[in-house]
Amino acid sequence: MPKYVGEGYREMYWQRNGRWFHGLSNGKSFDTLEDAKQDYAANHSGLGIAGVIAILICLFGVICMTIAFVG
Repeated sequence: MPKYVGEGYREMYWQRNGRWFHGLSNGKSFDTLEDAKQDYAANHSGLGIAGVIAILICLFGVICMTIAFVG
């Protein structure tokens, strides 16, 4: 039975056959829980592409509204 540590699926870590995994490891395993946490933090932090696109859409909307208001 896997041992689970953490809150949500993405931040969850589990141990199977002496190896550690995390929710976004895609089958990649780690020697220790600390290694799994470091991999998650290094490779799965930040906004991601969807967040960047959402921010750009918001900025575009603000610019358009400003032009419409001033013009």
